[in-house]
Amino acid sequence: MELIIDFDNIKDPSKREWLIRTLKLMGIGFHTKEKPQKCKI
Repeated sequence: MELIIDFDNIKDPSKREWLIRTLKLMGIGFHTKEKPQKCKI
C-alpha cells in the first residue's frame, strides 16, 4: 500500500515535524520527492 502526503499542504511546521517523527517511530519508511517551487515575481 502506498500513502502520498503532500507536505506543502501542512502549513504548521510543528504538525509537519510531528508527522515525520510519528512515521519514524512506527518504523514506516518514507521518502520525499522534490517539487519545483513556484515563485511570484
